[in-house]
Amino acid sequence: MTVSPFRLLTAMAMFALLPPTGMACVQEPPAAQAVPAIAATVAAPAITGGGHLNLTFDLTPAADLLALFRRHSVAPDEVARLLARPEVRALIAQTARFDPGATAEAFGSSLQRAVQVQARTDGPDPFAFRRVRGHTADIEHLYDLLSSRAAALQRDIAERLQPDLPAGLDLNVRAVFVLGGTSDGWAQPGQVLYLALQSFDGDYDGLVTLMAHEVYHVVQYSVMPMTGSAAADARQRNAENLMIATLMEGTASFVGDPTRADGGGTYLEWYRGRYRRNLERIHEDFALFDSLMFRAAHDGEADYKELYSLGFSGTWGSPLYFVGYRMSQVIARYGGRNKLASYLAQPSGSFFADYMAACDAHPEDSQCVKFDAPTTRTLLQVRDRTVTAVSNRARLFLL
Repeated sequence: MTVSPFRLLTAMAMFALLPPTGMACVQEPPAAQAVPAIAATVAAPAITGGGHLNLTFDLTPAADLLALFRRHSVAPDEVARLLARPEVRALIAQTARFDPGATAEAFGSSLQRAVQVQARTDGPDPFAFRRVRGHTADIEHLYDLLSSRAAALQRDIAERLQPDLPAGLDLNVRAVFVLGGTSDGWAQPGQVLYLALQSFDGDYDGLVTLMAHEVYHVVQYSVMPMTGSAAADARQRNAENLMIATLMEGTASFVGDPTRADGGGTYLEWYRGRYRRNLERIHEDFALFDSLMFRAAHDGEADYKELYSLGFSGTWGSPLYFVGYRMSQVIARYGGRNKLASYLAQPSGSFFADYMAACDAHPEDSQCVKFDAPTTRTLLQVRDRTVTAVSNRARLFLL
């Protein structure tokens, strides 16, 4: 079964005008500088208050790659050693999510071309190594700050996260700094997050803001009872996953909100612009959610990767991030900001039900954007049928 093409095209027309947003704006290449001496791993004090969070920085993956760019050469055995590192494999896997050409072989060949000063620069570059080559000075600037301001960075992130941490949290988080790829930052199940330093144009405040977003994802993966549906029925599985992703990205976008950050440079300004553009078209973002949820809940042959790409990839401006962000704004206004931390312990359906209840109770609020009637029914039905991973059973999904 397919979604109404008119509704889908209406929603997508707004997104087709936007450029991909997988990385920050490109500037003219600055002159190369010497790489400052840095500690391989920097540990910062733990957060106090609502929970215990210890953040450790691992700078070695980026440092090792940057040394090759300074030397302007890389030997085959060095490429082989890089490819054996779990951090590099994670970078390749993340980039390949959006570009099937991002293979281990392409990593080696494009890196070799990029580090050589006289090499042609018009070949395939799936890992954006040419951007690394052109932003060496920015990268080195961030190295200086990361190595000298570890405690301050911990406090900066603590200030953003503290209201949103669950009581009793005890978590060690490792932040790995890499070079290359088209994602500025990402997290995955476990206690590790990644940040690609070439993406930030040397913007420390932008790095801090995005790190808060990614650290919160690590908290989510560590605390939430379900970060991926285990439903047997494909329709319920896809619908649940769409809801879970909207909750996770929306609340993380609220926690790491660049519009509440002061200062910053070109990256933070770009990041604020991403919020501004989406909030200007928030009704279209919600319309896209309606269309994707209809497809997910009614078509058992729908490809969830395609649905996810439309809703969450930078190619389309990540519209469903901002559906979840707007929901978080409304819930925090009427339920208090600490209400958001409660969704770390609940199925995603509670997040949607609370938002819809808040909007029903405050019809005068212009920030409330309502889901259409079929979506509302689906969200409530999925909520009622969802079970946590602790008590997972086969379930029926009949809409």
